Amino acid sequence: MRIQVTLALVLVVASVAACQFEWHAGSAPMLTGAAAAPPPPPRQTAAPAPTAKPTAAPTTGVASKIPVLGPADIQALLKGTWRNSIPPFIVPGVSGPGLAPVPGAPSCLSVSASATVPACAPHVPDAACIMSSLAARRCRAYATMMVPTVAAAAVTCVNRLTSAQLCDPIQIDNCGHAALAQACPDPATVGPLCQIASAPCKSAQVDCVELVSGLTADGQDAVARCVASGCSAGLYACVEGLGQ
Repeated sequence: MRIQVTLALVLVVASVAACQFEWHAGSAPMLTGAAAAPPPPPRQTAAPAPTAKPTAAPTTGVASKIPVLGPADIQALLKGTWRNSIPPFIVPGVSGPGLAPVPGAPSCLSVSASATVPACAPHVPDAACIMSSLAARRCRAYATMMVPTVAAAAVTCVNRLTSAQLCDPIQIDNCGHAALAQACPDPATVGPLCQIASAPCKSAQVDCVELVSGLTADGQDAVARCVASGCSAGLYACVEGLGQ
């Protein structure tokens, strides 16, 4: 009997001790066997390298694709000395020196011959035409800024336009362009101007010679001043602006 009581007391004491141990441990996990290894430290990642800011390309103040005339060329164009700025030369595909056209080429209007230029008498434009005075202005420019043979062809063309056609500026401008296209090329005179104008006007020299050979000296000088100002709208725009 004593042995049973003693064993019972021992079990009670062991049970109480176990409860106290668990209460002191709280929520900490109970370790069994060998001690668990501590968790590895967090891996350190390298900070991202700073992004380099793009640097703007250095500017020179002038766009590289825009042709710029030199001071000497500008002065020659403005003062009318461009005729003597470059030695006479032959423009391939146009003609040789002087007024001789290319052998075998269609007949052309001589830029040195005299001719009677008719008076500007265009029809009255339609009432709805918003550019009623354009024909008269262009006709006066053709009569005064083109050599006589070419001027006669241009003025005659304008006088033949109908009232409806006079409301179309393209029809009027075509009269001047067609007349200039019939002029005999004169590279000996306009070659220096066309050589200077080729870059800023983006015009082939052969096209320039055919366009300005039929102009008077005053007309050619007016085109030269337009080229000196930049020729941003092209060479034919300089011709269209004559007499404005």
